[in-house]
Amino acid sequence: MNDSLHLARSHAYVNQKQRLLKSGDTLGKAYLDRNKPIVIQQLSLAGTRLALLLNQIARDEAPTVFSVILSP
Repeated sequence: MNDSLHLARSHAYVNQKQRLLKSGDTLGKAYLDRNKPIVIQQLSLAGTRLALLLNQIARDEAPTVFSVILSP
């Protein structure tokens, strides 16, 4: 399973009791505190990938394609 999808399923889509979030659920401070490090890590990774892509484009190289694997 793709790392991002795994993180979403194991952290973003569940509450502290590991129950699936439902539409209208309130996301409190505990949810934010638990997931903030993951968000920061994922944003850093995205920034690194963007920098690599922009550098490749600036050098007239064929950009690297980062594949996303979606599974049910």
